[in-house]
Amino acid sequence: MNKKCTYFSCSIFYKPGTGIIHCPYDEGYLDAKTGDVIVGPPLYSL
Repeated sequence: MNKKCTYFSCSIFYKPGTGIIHCPYDEGYLDAKTGDVIVGPPLYSL
């Protein structure tokens, strides 16, 4: 799985216990298991 956001290639961070990966730059949220976008603006899954 990519460790950069698919929107601006910023660093992303796993939020322990939530199953969510967060991009603080664009406020994107991704599913930690699948890499799918939960809330945009990331346009693509990880």
